[in-house]
Amino acid sequence: MRFQSVNYFGSKKAPRTLWAHVCPSPELMTLQKKRSKHCQALGIKIESRRFRPNLTLARLNRTSFADLARSLEALYLAQADPFWIDSFQLFSSKLHPNGAVYRVAHNFSQRGFTQ
Repeated sequence: MRFQSVNYFGSKKAPRTLWAHVCPSPELMTLQKKRSKHCQALGIKIESRRFRPNLTLARLNRTSFADLARSLEALYLAQADPFWIDSFQLFSSKLHPNGAVYRVAHNFSQRGFTQ
């Protein structure tokens, strides 16, 4: 996995999530297509928007934009080398007044990537 950039969701006044844009690779795109087909077979509705791989780095709570900008600059300066992924977790979330509650919906191992 190789990262292209780091950014945030939310506004300058209230940034909510820090995330990294993952460079698409043939392997990642193949994995996404297989998982989408698998989810459709289970009756899970698939989003129609284009797949843009990203990795959530942090959920932000009452973070100022100045603090976020310093963090983004530090992350930009600390360029990460590409790395291999041998497992990942699919999370589901449920929104509540105090924020989202996350739970692991499924664990995927390297063996499961090719199925």
